[in-house]
Amino acid sequence: VGDATAAAARDLGLQADSAAGDAEALLALILRARPQGRLLHVCGAETRGELVARLQAAGFAAMAQVVYAQHPHPLTAQAVTALRGGAPVLLPVFSPRTAQILAAELDRIAATAPLWIVAISDAAAAPLRDLAARLEVAARPDAATMAAAVARFFATAAQNGAPWVEPGGGNVYRGLE
Repeated sequence: VGDATAAAARDLGLQADSAAGDAEALLALILRARPQGRLLHVCGAETRGELVARLQAAGFAAMAQVVYAQHPHPLTAQAVTALRGGAPVLLPVFSPRTAQILAAELDRIAATAPLWIVAISDAAAAPLRDLAARLEVAARPDAATMAAAVARFFATAAQNGAPWVEPGGGNVYRGLE
């Protein structure tokens, strides 16, 4: 798990160690630590990396429990207007699946806006790479690093007098709601 999830689990009295990364980092942590007993991978309906199968192949008693599902929502009218406009639109992307859904939506609506994309990983950036006017991949796959990258984009836009950033924050479009 990541830092925030590990902290939340510890607050509930559970033993949790942060892998501070993705499924590969978590697998490496588990293989290094060689914990005893059964392992439970609490996850969403959509996962990457086949973690449980790889743990089982390495001799661990591991199972997955799906505890949430993410359902796509259509773009709002405001988002479509922004994405069809000429001003840059900043899109923070937190998963490869979201990136795939977003890429399909951008194609469907014939988006024309310059897209400034902040992706949490290379995998999340991949479906959008050819669509981005500017692209930054977070140095670490966590919310704090993503927030810092988004802040840098806004700061750059403000310094360059971008029309979509006003000092009071009035004309900032929100993408997917």
